[in-house]
Amino acid sequence: MSRYGRRGMLALLALGTLASGAAVSQAPAPDAHATTARVLWQPSMNVFRRFEVPAERMYEFYGGVLGFKQLSTLNVGNGGGVARFQAGAQELKLTRRVPNRSYESGGVRAATGLRLLTFYFADERELGARFVEHGLPAPEFTDYAREGRRTALVKDPDGQDVELVIVPGATDEQLARIEVGLTVA
Repeated sequence: MSRYGRRGMLALLALGTLASGAAVSQAPAPDAHATTARVLWQPSMNVFRRFEVPAERMYEFYGGVLGFKQLSTLNVGNGGGVARFQAGAQELKLTRRVPNRSYESGGVRAATGLRLLTFYFADERELGARFVEHGLPAPEFTDYAREGRRTALVKDPDGQDVELVIVPGATDEQLARIEVGLTVA
């Protein structure tokens, strides 16, 4: 084969490779509509919420009002502790804010970080009664997407958002979960 024949053959081979690559890149990937839910979901977690109001108010809200069992409080030194609450299959940890660190206030869209905790309950009336027993107004629930669920958004004593979801006839598995709302930049 002549030098020109080889060049022509190489040019055709290169052109064919480029054309097939373009055709492949034009075709949608088989998992183009795949979800990341399996990657972003885990069956249990430990969630930290930092606060600056008196600790007793936070403990009363998460323990007495929401009905989560308070576990042992860990002493982490410097006069601080980590109060642990059993919230379904999860553990919610409450701890004081770190001194000399800036914390942005505001709701879910106001700043980055952990902005929302969501908890699941079976009985709206019972939950509302606990709020009233502790001197708080009963949450105002609204229907959620015609699924039979009802939701309310309340603030904890530190002013941080807490979503309450009522799932009538919920399974233990449904009630055992926590959802966290993170806002990222």
